[in-house]
Amino acid sequence: MKINQDFNNQSFNQRFRLILDSLNDPTHIVNKDLVIILVNPAFYNLVEKYNLKGEIIGRNIKEIFTFLPDKIIEEYNHVLKTGETLQTDEELIINGEKLYTEVIKIPIYHKEEVLQIITIIKDVTERKTNKEKLYETEKKFKQLLESSTDFIIITNKDGIMEYLNRTRPEFKLNQMIGTSVYDFIPNDYVQNFKESVEKVFQSGEMQKFIMKEQVIEDKFKWYEDHLIPLKKGEKVTSLMIVAKEITDLKEAEEKVKESEEKYRILIEGIQDGVFLIQDQKMIFINDAFAKIVGYNAGEIIGTNFQDLIAPEDLEMVTNRYYRRQLGEHVPKEYEFKMLHKDGTTRIIVNMNVGIVSYKNKLTSLGTVKNITESKKAQDKIKESEAKFKEAFNRTQFYKDVFAHDINNILQTILTSSELALINLNDPNQIGEVKNLLVMIKEQILRGSNLISNVQKLSTLEEAKIQLKIIEVFGFLKNSIRHTIEGFKEKVVITQIDSHYEKLHVLANDLLMDVFENILFNAVKYNDNETIEILIRIFKEQKINRNYIKMEFIDNGRGIEEERREFVFLRGNYEKKSIGGMGLGLSLVKKIIESYEGQIWIEDRIKGDYKKGTKFIILIPEGHSN
Repeated sequence: MKINQDFNNQSFNQRFRLILDSLNDPTHIVNKDLVIILVNPAFYNLVEKYNLKGEIIGRNIKEIFTFLPDKIIEEYNHVLKTGETLQTDEELIINGEKLYTEVIKIPIYHKEEVLQIITIIKDVTERKTNKEKLYETEKKFKQLLESSTDFIIITNKDGIMEYLNRTRPEFKLNQMIGTSVYDFIPNDYVQNFKESVEKVFQSGEMQKFIMKEQVIEDKFKWYEDHLIPLKKGEKVTSLMIVAKEITDLKEAEEKVKESEEKYRILIEGIQDGVFLIQDQKMIFINDAFAKIVGYNAGEIIGTNFQDLIAPEDLEMVTNRYYRRQLGEHVPKEYEFKMLHKDGTTRIIVNMNVGIVSYKNKLTSLGTVKNITESKKAQDKIKESEAKFKEAFNRTQFYKDVFAHDINNILQTILTSSELALINLNDPNQIGEVKNLLVMIKEQILRGSNLISNVQKLSTLEEAKIQLKIIEVFGFLKNSIRHTIEGFKEKVVITQIDSHYEKLHVLANDLLMDVFENILFNAVKYNDNETIEILIRIFKEQKINRNYIKMEFIDNGRGIEEERREFVFLRGNYEKKSIGGMGLGLSLVKKIIESYEGQIWIEDRIKGDYKKGTKFIILIPEGHSN
């Protein structure tokens, strides 16, 4: 890249300076002696940030930035000598603070000679720091996985292993990475295991799988595999298998099978609360059950089970108990709240219960698991996901606003620049050219402000769209001026009809986008030699709330009644007669709705849509102090 500068062209220098000042990144220009001759405001901000005092212009960069290494001076000399553009990554220590930057040095030519160098400095400290933090997090996560006593594998959808820890010495790392996990699963289990994997990828929910593996002729090991989905967004992209050896547990279970049914179930759920209910009385509980509700076992035995249920769930649990006793089909597993010994604390439990015959009587036999903390965590996750989804949707909305409005800005700049070039050499048009240049500058500043607003509004941390009191006529007149100047080749006549000189609404700066989108469409989709737009503004009360009602009435092509609901849909381009309205007007609708307002379309002349369109908007009135 190189820049050819026409030092005798004042217009070029003005445009060059305007572009330089509009850059967000600190930028300076040095001459052949490496003396700074020009900087932009962002560069002054950088100097101020690091307390680099003293005059900047007219001083050698080495004199100002004493911390610069010699290699940077060598890079400048290289650009002066070869004319090559250099892009480098720099790590600097300024006043004890580390600064990471991406620097581009671009030669500026005059008559094939490099006379100056423009340097653009992008601060990437935050990105670099975040990357280092991410690396440390990943490192800790990997250490955590490798320190686990469980066997952990990460695979893709096809079962190809991408990671495993080193828990099992009989498997070598280099033998397993890149191979199929199914090659290490006993043949009898492969098909069922594949089905469990498919369920994880389809449902996004964890699956549990238990299998037995033969180690030697008469020796087996049991593993309980938790198949955990790993997601990017809502999509499951890979699978983490946590295999826990449960040989001792399975052997114990097999021994318990030889015992009575009661003890078998008790041992299976030994970590959860286990109970027996007969004739509504608690005839057996384990210590885990007593601990859940804050009693000891002796205090509960013989009491009515209903005494342990929270009042809000008592009817449901009691109803299911009696229906189960009668042999009706009721859920075996469900959640409800138990009541703690203190009489107020609720414990959320998951109960799995069935009917057995014990001492010739129907008995409820089951387990309860305290899931209070996990439910709270799930609720927090759901709340967080909802907030982030809302923030993400809001971000996409403002990105759409940006894309649509920047196109309008660029169209205005293009039209103004083309007219300026046509009139540039006509002495009688100097005033017009100046006006056009002022217009271009305004549009550039408008674009810069738009970028700034979108950057602020598109952050996921944004909690709520902020509204303020907006004066309608000022915004509207600016929008009319921008529209007319953007279509200088057309004759546009606008008229505002209102009994008020000032009216206020509760909105934000995006109201300008609403007006301009409607006005741009009124001009753009109008085939008449003279384009007429009448804007009526008045007050209206609906359901005990005051609104400002605005009617934008044009003599354009019009919109058929059956098409009107579609013009507000995002990305609708189906009908030529409404052209590219779809995207812009969908944004207008979203903006108006964010103000708790309304927008709809009517015929200018009722019953004849071809005579023009009437866009009507209602926005809640705001009261200025």
